[in-house]
Amino acid sequence: MHHTTQYPDALLNLMRESQDPLADRVIEDLIAREGPEAARAAFDRLITNLDLPMADLPPSVQAFLKASTEWPDWADPVLIRQAENVFLDYGPYFMLFLYFKSLPILYSCSHGAQVLLMTGRLMEDRDEYERFARRIAETAFFLMEVMSKDGLISPKGRGLRAIRRVRLIHAAVRSFIPADRWDDAWGKPINQEDLCITLMTFSISMLDAMAQMKKPLSEAEEKAYFHHWRLIGHLLGVHPDMLPEDAQTGRILLLRILNRQMAASEAGYRLTAALIEFGHKYVPKFSRNMPDILIRHLAGKEVAETLGVKNTIGCMRVLTPAAFRKAIRWAERVEDLGRPLAPLFEEISLKMMYGFVGVFDRYKGQRFEVPEEMRLAWGMEEAEF
Repeated sequence: MHHTTQYPDALLNLMRESQDPLADRVIEDLIAREGPEAARAAFDRLITNLDLPMADLPPSVQAFLKASTEWPDWADPVLIRQAENVFLDYGPYFMLFLYFKSLPILYSCSHGAQVLLMTGRLMEDRDEYERFARRIAETAFFLMEVMSKDGLISPKGRGLRAIRRVRLIHAAVRSFIPADRWDDAWGKPINQEDLCITLMTFSISMLDAMAQMKKPLSEAEEKAYFHHWRLIGHLLGVHPDMLPEDAQTGRILLLRILNRQMAASEAGYRLTAALIEFGHKYVPKFSRNMPDILIRHLAGKEVAETLGVKNTIGCMRVLTPAAFRKAIRWAERVEDLGRPLAPLFEEISLKMMYGFVGVFDRYKGQRFEVPEEMRLAWGMEEAEF
């Protein structure tokens, strides 16, 4: 089937005007009951009390919780268990791919980048960049929560709690964005097409990056991992028409959306600049050029150039650590990043994860506990920083 027939513009245009009625209704009810000014405080109370007995919650919240915890008929717990094990085996890679591949791809979508910029509250000062770092940390922790053992299987699993929280936050963002700051040409804020491409970058882009690293997953592993993210998409309120049944169809949909949405934008430039600054700040041993180089290799030349990421291979500073110099000399001789860089990538990923935890300590007033099975599998407690 031709790609434009399988996912025609008419469908994707409709998805840009579609959001999440079930979650949005919760915010609408809060505003109706509490008033616009008090609704934000009421929302904060709500997302910290979603484990109350159903009878104690408003009808709109009851309906939302029911929909955001029940699995569809097609969900397979055996595949979900397999996907958890895949993440346990390769989690440090996936965390790195989130940073250097998934997020840059999202930032290259000019319309979707607008809401990311607004909610990141980015300004040209260091305090605002640190707020952006918190957003990056929250995204990384969401990935760990939804992939944690029993995260989606247990009724009170970390993954289900994280999904409910994020889904409601999306609804709040849609409601609280000032109308005079939003251009209707961008589509609705956090619309179904943007939710879908986010889902695809957290699944398809991760799988493809493993192949780029010369560590492709087996057919069974790929099937399980994509199935897991399809279930996450369902629980997040993604429209069924935007939930491909298999990874190959997911790749088609990802490319369709990128062909429609990839374009240079001020929002994309600023988000990417902050992403690179985050790497410099929270992984101090990075070479000044390493984030640019990895984005170009993992996200691809087209995405990198759309975001204004420099081509810096061959221009490394004198003070670049020896390990990075060796890696870059190797990268100059081949087209992709392969097995020789695997230990280096794992080291960088662990450094970043400790940086994420530090962000939570400083800005959230709480410590994020990396799931024990992940800490042990990844050797986090023994890592030297």
